[in-house]
Amino acid sequence: MFDAASAGRNEGGQSGVNDKGLVTRDRRTRKDAFYWYQANWADAPMVHLTSGRSTPRTSATTEVKVYSNCDAIELRHNGRSLGVRTVADHVAHWPEIMLDRGENRIEAISRRGGTEVHDECTWTLLPPSP
Repeated sequence: MFDAASAGRNEGGQSGVNDKGLVTRDRRTRKDAFYWYQANWADAPMVHLTSGRSTPRTSATTEVKVYSNCDAIELRHNGRSLGVRTVADHVAHWPEIMLDRGENRIEAISRRGGTEVHDECTWTLLPPSP
C-alpha cells in the first residue's frame, strides 16, 4: 500500500526506498495506481487525471488518460471542451492533446446518478531548450 524503507533497493531515484506503493512513504500523496484501484472498486462516482503531478512539461503533444468508474468523461483544456469519451475498463484516453505554451488547465468532468465529479490539474509547457 505505502512506499517503505528497503535496504536492498537502489532504484526509482532513491536508494533504500521501495517506491512501488500506492501512496507515498509519508502517506500524503496518493499515486495514480491508487486511483486506478479506486475506479475499479469504489461505488461512489470518481474521476482522476493521471500524471497530474508531472509538471512542467517539455513536449507540446501529450496523451491524457483518466481513471473513472463513470460511463463517459468530458475533457476540457483551458476551458474549451475536447469532447466526451467512453470509459472502457475504467480508463478514458485522449491520445494527442496539444498543449499551449505556458500554463494549461486540464479538467475531467463526469456525471453519474445526479452527481457531478471532476478532477483538474495544471501543466506548464516550457519553451524548447536552446
